[in-house]
Amino acid sequence: MSEYISKSAFALIVILFSLTAATAQSPVSQECFGRVYNAKEVTRRAKIIQRPDLNLVNSFVQGRQAHIVIRGVLCRTGRVTDMQLIEGTPSELTDYLKKAVSGVTFTPAELNWHSVSQRMAFEFDINGGRTKMISEDEAKGRLVETVEVVGNRRLTAEQIMFWIKTRPGYAYDGDLVQTDLQVLLSKGYFDKLQTRVVTEGGPRGGIVVTFELFELPVIGDVKINGLSEGYSLVVGAKLALVGVDRGEPFDVAKVKLGTMAIKQFLESKGWRDVRVEETTENVNPFTVILTFSISGYKPQ
Repeated sequence: MSEYISKSAFALIVILFSLTAATAQSPVSQECFGRVYNAKEVTRRAKIIQRPDLNLVNSFVQGRQAHIVIRGVLCRTGRVTDMQLIEGTPSELTDYLKKAVSGVTFTPAELNWHSVSQRMAFEFDINGGRTKMISEDEAKGRLVETVEVVGNRRLTAEQIMFWIKTRPGYAYDGDLVQTDLQVLLSKGYFDKLQTRVVTEGGPRGGIVVTFELFELPVIGDVKINGLSEGYSLVVGAKLALVGVDRGEPFDVAKVKLGTMAIKQFLESKGWRDVRVEETTENVNPFTVILTFSISGYKPQ
């Protein structure tokens, strides 16, 4: 009997150890489902109850100097999720800071008496062995020194700046900067996966905001193979309706919509087993030729 209890106790210890190890190895930043709001959109902002514990960080940063900004979501579930390094170089130090931020406790934001999720930036100044978390009010008190646009090829900086509201000389507003980024992405000219905005400390103590853009190439021509002239004209018009046309930015998502539009149109005309294959030819770094090769069984 005692031997059975000992074995059971040993098994329980193994299970607990395994669970603890799994928890320790689990990612710090998880995903917050549902809509996430900026601070200006909520009725009552999230309130930090317990700030990040920086003791472990301070023991690691002896002799270092750095300025690091981590943006996260104060999820309505009470956990900090979706952490991204906005300023600073990925390293063991930034990993420590993310772990510290994950331990923050807070009261969720509210909108119309309901708990909601809110974005928040955690900004840290590291000087020697001391790490200081800069409050949101302190961060917003710093002025924007410059706003830079890099990576643009066809669009001019003046055209892009027309869509951006963040301006030099104004108080830095992280929510406005992120809104500017979303506005740029909504224009359809930029790659949504690669385009980003980066902020860093300026030489005069303010903030430098840089929009790093990856322009989508332009469609130089759209070719349709496998259809009669009449069908090709109709298919070309349907492709243009979803943004797949000569002179438009080449967007993979829109090409997929175009493929679906072709299949739906032909199937509505009685075609069976319709297959559409898209191929691209890079004329130069800025232009692609798009070809749709279509096959299937026409109605008799």
